[in-house]
Amino acid sequence: MGNSHSPRTSTDPRFTTASRAFTQKELEDLKSLFQSLSAQSQSNGKIISPSVFQAYFEIHGPLGERLFDLVTQQRKDHQLTFEDLVIAKGTYEKGTKDEIEEFIYLLLDVNGDGILGRYYTVVFLVTTTLAYYNYS
Repeated sequence: MGNSHSPRTSTDPRFTTASRAFTQKELEDLKSLFQSLSAQSQSNGKIISPSVFQAYFEIHGPLGERLFDLVTQQRKDHQLTFEDLVIAKGTYEKGTKDEIEEFIYLLLDVNGDGILGRYYTVVFLVTTTLAYYNYS
């Protein structure tokens, strides 16, 4: 596949580690997904915009914004790169139990204040339940 699409690929150890968790086919599928979403973002294949990301994952509002923020490693630049996607999916799909739990905790901490509110916890549970039944 030749992961030479950005300087970060060779310098970010999280990307290197996450990439190793996927098969070559899975990485190719992720690259195809990224290319499709970045084309919809009208970014010349460089980034995925927040609106396209939220539409694809069907998570909107503060929870969708928080998920995008986590996936982009809280850079606040509104630019999701291929490396971001691989790192995030590597964490919540292939990570250890502790890594997955931390990701979910950080997601539910929408305000970033260390407190999990009831509202966003319920929104998360409803959203994930609906997503599960829509994709099953």
